[in-house]
Amino acid sequence: MMTILEALEAKHGRLHTLTDWRITCEKAQADPASLTDLDLAILDHFDGAKRAAAWRDARTKALAPRETKALPAPVATPAANVARLPTIDDADDFGTIEGLDAWAAKDANAIAAVAVLLWRGFVTAQREKRQQLEQRVGELEARLRELAAQPLPKYCGVFQDGASYVAGSLITRKGGLWLALEPTTETPGAGSTQWRLIVKEGAAR
Repeated sequence: MMTILEALEAKHGRLHTLTDWRITCEKAQADPASLTDLDLAILDHFDGAKRAAAWRDARTKALAPRETKALPAPVATPAANVARLPTIDDADDFGTIEGLDAWAAKDANAIAAVAVLLWRGFVTAQREKRQQLEQRVGELEARLRELAAQPLPKYCGVFQDGASYVAGSLITRKGGLWLALEPTTETPGAGSTQWRLIVKEGAAR
């Protein structure tokens, strides 16, 4: 009965079989687990039964399942010690930093403590930004109310002695333009505190 090597020699010739042997040797060095029965037969033919047996043992060891170390079992945590981490919806519930500290003091869980510290920094920063924004909005609203309270200027023609004028009235007298600063019956002129001279008397050029 023809052996595997005899079949290879009959099919490919002696030269091709030597090439197979060199390739098989490189394969055995790189990855013994990939050796096939034909590879072992080639090694047995060229290297002898003893060396082929060594490669067969190397393949067996490479294919053997490796022992894996079991991971340690997780330590059970009592339900009473499991922390409820804060969420974004809790910001208003905590109300103050003191309230957040009181919540953290009830929980001995280290991870929760770190989360609380981070959350406290976030809440503090957001609260400071909100206070700054509210202050700026308050200032702008006060300015708008101040501007809205000021009367709009209205031209009332030439000044009439004894007439009453409201704040914001514009009149002309002796060629000058005057603005009433408050309700008044005072005659505009030098030393007047209820009128402001807007345009001085003079001829147009």
